[in-house]
Amino acid sequence: MRRLSLVMLALAPTLFGYIRLNTGETPPVPLQRIDSTGIQFYLNNLVVPGVQSSASGSNVTVIAANANPTQAIGLAQATWNSVATANVKFLPVKSTTLVHNPNDNTNVISIAASASDLSAVSGVVALTISVWANGSGPLDGLTVQDGDILDSDILLNPQFSFSSDGSTKVDLQAVLTHEFGHVLTANHTGLLGATMFQFTAFSQRYLSEDDLTFVSEVYPAAGSAAAAVGTISGTVTIGSITPVPYALLTMIDVSQGITIGGIASSSGAYSLQVPPGFYFIYAEPFNTIVQPGNIYFGTTTLASQAGAPSFQATFFGGNTSPTTVAVVAGGGATANITVTPGATTLAPPSFVAVVPAGAFVSSASSINGPLQIASGQTVDLVMLGPGYDSTLTTANFHIYGPGVSITKVTVDQSEKIGGFFPLRATLTITARQNADVATIFINNGGASLSLSGVLVITPPTPVISSASLVSAASYLGSAPGKGGISPGGIYSVYTPTGSPATLGPATPVGNAGYDPYGFLSTRLAGVTVTFNGVAAPLFFVYNGQINVQVPFEVAGTTSANVVVNYFGSTNAAVSVPVLNEQPAFFTSTAEGTDSIIVNPDGITINSKTNPAARGGYVTAYGTGIGIVTGLITGQGAPLEPTLSYTCTIGSAAPFPAYFVGWTPTAVGLAQFTFQVPSGITANSTQTLTCTDTATGVSTLPGTLYVGN
Repeated sequence: MRRLSLVMLALAPTLFGYIRLNTGETPPVPLQRIDSTGIQFYLNNLVVPGVQSSASGSNVTVIAANANPTQAIGLAQATWNSVATANVKFLPVKSTTLVHNPNDNTNVISIAASASDLSAVSGVVALTISVWANGSGPLDGLTVQDGDILDSDILLNPQFSFSSDGSTKVDLQAVLTHEFGHVLTANHTGLLGATMFQFTAFSQRYLSEDDLTFVSEVYPAAGSAAAAVGTISGTVTIGSITPVPYALLTMIDVSQGITIGGIASSSGAYSLQVPPGFYFIYAEPFNTIVQPGNIYFGTTTLASQAGAPSFQATFFGGNTSPTTVAVVAGGGATANITVTPGATTLAPPSFVAVVPAGAFVSSASSINGPLQIASGQTVDLVMLGPGYDSTLTTANFHIYGPGVSITKVTVDQSEKIGGFFPLRATLTITARQNADVATIFINNGGASLSLSGVLVITPPTPVISSASLVSAASYLGSAPGKGGISPGGIYSVYTPTGSPATLGPATPVGNAGYDPYGFLSTRLAGVTVTFNGVAAPLFFVYNGQINVQVPFEVAGTTSANVVVNYFGSTNAAVSVPVLNEQPAFFTSTAEGTDSIIVNPDGITINSKTNPAARGGYVTAYGTGIGIVTGLITGQGAPLEPTLSYTCTIGSAAPFPAYFVGWTPTAVGLAQFTFQVPSGITANSTQTLTCTDTATGVSTLPGTLYVGN
């Protein structure tokens, strides 16, 4: 009672605003996971940084040397786990020596032993192979239903090199996010900017509304789905009689930034669930960008599509004045679409590029996936090819996406590329706080072309400088004469003075604590920060400030390249010096004088009104003491042997500290514990410094209040 699921999967009539995998039976049964609240994956022990394979006929470094496969898996899983409207949970990945085996009921991620393992789909970067129950009843000690998935393995193609910092063309986290969508039974989509589009792009790290709708409807969180959606139903026909089978459908609510895709049934009927709103809806054929091969079809469906009547992309209400459809929660709306017969004479442009408005076009490529654009700027979408000439004006272009408008369309005769003068559509894009997709629709002389979800609009490009990265304790950083960063320390990344705040969400977001792997999360509210490609644990993100732990992995280097990524918008790498240590006290005043010191009672914070008793032991908290053997980035520190430090209070002679080290169970937090000498003047305010006896490096002076 088993069946192997590779790629030849039939499609059922679309019941929701996405395309779902199913058994391919008649009638087809949607696949489902019986372990959706506890999906356990295992990572083959050979999938490690720097691993090479010659399975493709040449030696390939399949996993880049600075990549972290376990972390990439965890972040990809967290993307799906964090959907509040869905009841889905991937468990922390475990290590295994197992490889792909469709019959062991174990979900394994491994590198394909040979390229032939992936021969079912030519040129795929990775492949998810699932096995499901073919019928209901007892199986392997379980009681299963038809379509219940029993095993899902993910194979990475050894022809490609996977990285996590952009050093190769294939982003491991984005690929795994896409493949985990297949694990959850999502099919490919016709929206170029969605995670489940069959293309490899960094933006696939972030779920689109189409992806969110899928996981929320298939695995709804208790009480969330029924109240959150309405239904749009209708048929797609030529005239009023001839049905259009398997037409792709796109629904767009421009004001909310929602774009959702679907597919009609063999009878041209559809029924799509969407969040409440006002939607433009259009039907389109499989064109030269999205083809039947992009969707997992069965042979019957492919034959039906091949014999389907040709038609042009057509809006509900017509292409010249499309009509919006109102959808309310729990309600239904009808939108029957009568498409324009005949294939369009408008082909996608041969080449495209996105450049700053008026800038020189240095390179262009064909459209085979989404085009990513940072918001908060004006850019030129450059198109080249037959028909993309002075016959097209702003009246021919329509763009559907929040805060995006086409202000002018011109032919640039100052340069010629591939035999064509570039057609420039100038886009003005208001700044956004998250990532959204936008669609371009072109009309010309009755012909139409849709580029569904072709633009991924991300937040503005983050702006940082070497001087804007400082110790969160001392505010010393990497500006000239101010040192740099140290391994394991807590640092703040600020927006440089005079620059727009572009580093994160408009409201502060603090970390919720350790993730299921026991690490402080390296992604928070769409923000990640890397040091030499290693993701940094995050404490706090805000539009003008990010607090991070500098990874211990920078130890032994002289500099680190720092990159802030905000929903796919990244700054050019900024180089900062790396120091062995930069010890500093945290302070409780804006002036940076009052050190955060716990008095001998272990409870009260040292202050003028709560001074420390002479002879008592106090602890000053800080950071930046440098690497200590046995520590792991993002994990709470173990109890380590004390470092050799002396402390000085006022003008008194230095004395040995009782304990200096990373605070046990904390991330990036150091403590300096010492006994206040009895000879210090009673009821006085004193300066405090602590010095590493091995290197002579000292903290900045702090303030200690001494009592009797």
